[in-house]
Amino acid sequence: MKKGSILSAIIVIAIVLTSSLTKAQTTENVAVMYLQMDDINVEKYQALVTKVKTQSAFAIKDVCIPAHVMSVSYTIGGNVENILAQFKSMAAPLGMVAIGLKTNFDEEQFMHQCMAARSAD
Repeated sequence: MKKGSILSAIIVIAIVLTSSLTKAQTTENVAVMYLQMDDINVEKYQALVTKVKTQSAFAIKDVCIPAHVMSVSYTIGGNVENILAQFKSMAAPLGMVAIGLKTNFDEEQFMHQCMAARSAD
């Protein structure tokens, strides 16, 4: 099997699993927000993962460091701006302050932005 075919198969499997997770989350009162994180890198991401694990309100769903985008699931309840502020306060001590909410953004756009950034490298 060619390298490109394997990568395509992995991407399809990831999309299917993500779609299934999103459907399951909807029934559990969980929503997803997409974030533009201009100052994220591998080290900061690893530190954020460790910190998020201690916070039951958030879970990192997907990240694409080359595109500076992340999807974060959170428990529904409250205003998205307040939830974003909570997430930012958790990320700021790790050196991630350029965080913006990507409105009208979905998983397909996330994947497209990620693939475009990876192919630009």
